[in-house]
Order: sequence, then C-alpha cells, then structure tokens
Amino acid sequence: MAWGWDLGYDFAMTTGARDEKLDAGQPLHRVANCWNRIAAARRETSLHGWLDCYQIAAKRLNARVAGSPDVNWLNGLVKRLRIEPDSRWLSIGCGAADQEILAAREGLFASMDAIDISRTSLEAGRGAAAAAGVANISFLERDLYDLEPGPDTYDVVFMNMSLHHVKDLDGVLSRIARCLRPEGFLLLNEYIGPRQFQFTDVQLAIVEDLLTTLPEYLRKDLATGEIKTRYEKKPIEFWNIADPSEAIRSDLIVAAVDDRFEVVERIDYGGSILHLLLEHIIHNFDPGSEFHITLLSLLSKVEDVLIDCEVLGSDFAVLAARRKDAPPFEVEPARPRPATVAASADPEIEYLRGELAKANSYIEEIEASRGWRVLQRARRLLGRRW
Repeated sequence: MAWGWDLGYDFAMTTGARDEKLDAGQPLHRVANCWNRIAAARRETSLHGWLDCYQIAAKRLNARVAGSPDVNWLNGLVKRLRIEPDSRWLSIGCGAADQEILAAREGLFASMDAIDISRTSLEAGRGAAAAAGVANISFLERDLYDLEPGPDTYDVVFMNMSLHHVKDLDGVLSRIARCLRPEGFLLLNEYIGPRQFQFTDVQLAIVEDLLTTLPEYLRKDLATGEIKTRYEKKPIEFWNIADPSEAIRSDLIVAAVDDRFEVVERIDYGGSILHLLLEHIIHNFDPGSEFHITLLSLLSKVEDVLIDCEVLGSDFAVLAARRKDAPPFEVEPARPRPATVAASADPEIEYLRGELAKANSYIEEIEASRGWRVLQRARRLLGRRW
C-alpha cells in the first residue's frame, strides 16, 4: 500500500464514505470497497502520509536501509542483497504500485506479477505504468488468500505495507515460502505496531505534548480544517466495521516471519511518534523551508531517543528473509554517508541546529557512559521496559 495508507482511509471516511452501509456484506467485500474508495480519494486530494515527506523518508528510511538519503531504500536493499536484475518478482497488495513502477524503471527485475484486491488501485497502477513506459509488470486482481502460485516460482516476493492486512499470517507466509525459489527473498516494508491501531497511552500523551510545541499554522488538519491538538485513536469496533483487515495482526508480523523464514536483515525506522503526530498536517511543512526541515529533524530525534531508551518500540520496519532451507547468506552492510549542512543566515534556524547538535552530543555521552551500559544490561536481564 502507499505511504498514506491510514490517511487516505481516514479522508475517504470524512468525505462521504461514512454514510455508506460499511457493515453490509462479507469482510472481504468491505475490504475491497474500502480500498477502492481510498484509491479514488487519493486521486482527488493532496492528503499524504508521514513518509510522503521526502525529508522524513530520506533520513529515516533511505539512509538506514540504503546507506544514503538520496538512494531509494528498495534500490539500496536489492543491491546489498545482490539480487540479480533478471529476477522474477511477485508483489502482493501492490495498490497503485508506485514503488513497483519505480523498481521497474531502475531495472531491479525482469518481470513482476503485481496483485491487489482493489480494482480501482490496479487501474491506477496500470495507467501509471503505461505513462512511465513500464511494460514488465502484470497487474492482476486477486485475493491473496486464494493465491496458490507454483513451487519455486519467484526470486522475490515483495510486500510493501500489505502484510499488516493479513489475518492468517502463517497460511500466507507458508504459501510465500513455497513459491520462493531456494535462494529467493521475501522483502517487507511494514507497519509492525499495535494491532488495529490501538496505540498506547504513552504514545498518545507524547504526541499530544509535542503538538503543543509546534506553531498553530503547522498544525492545521487537512481533514478537519481545525488545529490539531492530539491524535484521535479509533476503537477496535470502528476498524471491525470499516476495514476488518486493517492492522489485524500487525503486532505478530515479526514473530511470524521469524518462525517461517530466516531473517537476514531487519531495519527498524520508527514511526511510533511521527506517523501519529504528522498525520493530516505533514502538508503544512514546506520542504524548501530550513526552519520547517529543522523542526522535523528535532521531532525525529525525539522519537529516536524514546526508542533507544525503550520507552517505545519501532512501529515500522524493513525485513529481508529467506527460506529456512536456503544456504547461509551474509548481507552487505549499509554504509551511511555523513551529511553536510550549509550554514544558514537565519539565526533561529542556526539556534535550532545548535540545539539538535547539543542533543546528539548529550545522547552520545550518556550512551558511552559506564552507568548507561550497566542500566541497559540490567534492563535486558530483568526483561523490563523503561
């Protein structure tokens, strides 16, 4: 699914879909209708998800997976895994296939079967692929639960924000393992946070506190037109009616993949605070404004500290896995490139950058201290979180 997976859904609900009989028919029918509405809503609005902001995606996803903010995360991962360009791929839950089309244009595969339950999304994907001159993706309307590919069929199975919609994780992952060739890869970019978006009180309180630090003009909610003061957590009953597949087993994904596959790479990239805080307001941040980008950097640092201190876990992760019977494999490490930032003439921006540098230095000093190391060992020993 696209980066704005939750945001597009929420917008579809606030622009008239709420009046439909969402509880009519079988859950699968409701899921398909829901994602058809989302695909249509995305065509008509500028609503984006937190990772649609290049400055966020570049520093949190690209840099951690590919080693450079300027290299697409999937390109970097494929290169590090040494996946050959003549490979055959299967994309499950492709949506409008933005990432798949980009991968095709970069020559990452020879052919791809891209499946999704949403006919509207597939139509958008076909149109985008044609416009980009991409002819090696076959778009197929399929329910993943009916997917029965032959054994040893694909070199790569790719799921981009779609596995968290799967209830029968073991059944689907078993079929994926069967259809992968012996040395093939399962590549995942996934939401792995709380099931059905039942975020913790700690998460919600931190988001509310951080929102109060932002100027009001950066907090105007595109969906409501009001100033955002908190993240509204919807109850489980809401998701059961609206989209029974949404984050239905998200908290079990990592364990399920680890049980069925050999995980050769896992890269957490946060989102525990940022995707709640920036929902419906990310469009207010001007990518050309040094001040706005510095604010995003500070917010990112706050999230990193909370995750490093085990106050929160990471809600998003990239995983690369192989079949249990695959031969041993060593992933080439990502080699981050240090970023160089030009000085700014704006004293407020330089002040914020100075504060960010101090925070980085302070955190490094704490983590290097003997007391911190002892505390971390004690936490692991006791099995307790901060």
